[in-house]
Amino acid sequence: QEYRAKGSQVAEQRLNLSSVERQQLYRALYENALPENRKYRYNYFYDNCATRPRDMVEQYSSGEIIYPAADEEQSYRDLLHESLINYPWYSFGIDLLIGSEADRTITVREKMFMPSYLMDAFEEAVIVKNDSLSLPLVDATKLLLEQKPHRNSLREQAILSPFFTAFALFLFALLISLIQAIKLNESRLYLLFDSLLFGITGIGGGVIFFLMYFSSHPATNPNWNLVWLHPVALVAVLFFWVKSGQRAVYFYHFINFVLLTLFLLGWCWIPQQLPLATIPFAMSVWIRSATNLFLLRNKRIKSRRFTSSREMKAAWGQ
Repeated sequence: QEYRAKGSQVAEQRLNLSSVERQQLYRALYENALPENRKYRYNYFYDNCATRPRDMVEQYSSGEIIYPAADEEQSYRDLLHESLINYPWYSFGIDLLIGSEADRTITVREKMFMPSYLMDAFEEAVIVKNDSLSLPLVDATKLLLEQKPHRNSLREQAILSPFFTAFALFLFALLISLIQAIKLNESRLYLLFDSLLFGITGIGGGVIFFLMYFSSHPATNPNWNLVWLHPVALVAVLFFWVKSGQRAVYFYHFINFVLLTLFLLGWCWIPQQLPLATIPFAMSVWIRSATNLFLLRNKRIKSRRFTSSREMKAAWGQ
């Protein structure tokens, strides 16, 4: 009833199992549905609502289930992109959170974390009973509910895509940086913009850092997005507003500028598939660190000249 209300498609696959195998599978499913057994730690790649029924069918089948060969080489990230093709912001967010482990080529069995791939693999799988007997795993397939497009259809792509938004942010950061560098202005407006920009990158970096080192989610470590999204930026924002912390701010921008320069130059060699919008987003942070380095260095040079002149006059008795 729930799927009918949503307009979702439901297909039934009748498994080619003996009466004994079906009874064993039914008993196992019943025990699994008991209150003390029904809860488990969900794992979106390796242990989810698609892999669990597959594992139980394999366990209670008297033969070996042989799945068809893969049609093409794909990764976990490729399959996620297929499902999120009309949801660019969801896809961008997931690309930020999962690391390089999601980019390795996966087998047909590993693709079954997606229900559609599980159904396709079952459709072509065979059960090998012995050297002379093999049977198709699926005896018959029946469409129980057809998809209702007016109820269950993909949304149109967002007008402001991640890349468009990132590019617009970079142009704005570049414009602000040029004006500030020409006027040598240290207005609070620039400081507010930097606090907002680096604060957001710091929050994003904190989420990535937590997923990498303190969570049990798979494929989140290593994650190369931590180079441009890092929690240290949150600490740096606090020093932006403290005059005595300008030396620490200078070193932060210097290190951040060097890391982002290497990150952008080595983009093609990073062992992780990063979203294209990462480039303008990272360049926005990069250009602001470069501008602040220029201004802080210029300020230090002026301060040094003033100090030297004052010391010279003191030495001359003036």
